[in-house]
Amino acid sequence: MRIARACVAVAMSMGLFAAMQFAPASARESFTYKTTSSASVLRLRVWDQWNLTGAYLAFKGTTSCTATTYDVDQAKATFPSGVSGTDHWDWNDSIWSASDHNACDVKFYEDTNYQASETGWVNFGTAGANVSDKVGNAWDNIISSLRIS
Repeated sequence: MRIARACVAVAMSMGLFAAMQFAPASARESFTYKTTSSASVLRLRVWDQWNLTGAYLAFKGTTSCTATTYDVDQAKATFPSGVSGTDHWDWNDSIWSASDHNACDVKFYEDTNYQASETGWVNFGTAGANVSDKVGNAWDNIISSLRIS
């Protein structure tokens, strides 16, 4: 599998697959979580690979986030996992990069249901960043729940 990824990386760097989008190695699916069915304001997007690449989870609300962090505008206690056809996907412990939007910040938790260690409120900005760049390498690939404010 590593050889196949290396071949794809070389081909992409040469511009041979510029218009193609590849599924991440884990074959995760992208999901959008909305506070209501009409929610259209992007608050947070997290990716399963560094540098804002791969599959993502998007979190949308009906308004921008509030100006304070003592209230929570949106939360996710557990991430999706399961099997879709022949693809196995599991978002638990799989977040590597993030971007936040519309005045939102995010707090990550090591375990589901907002348990164990937490990052404190982090502003990734609309340009986004790798999790390790904002909160340290220890947080790569261990995030299991989050709150948005």
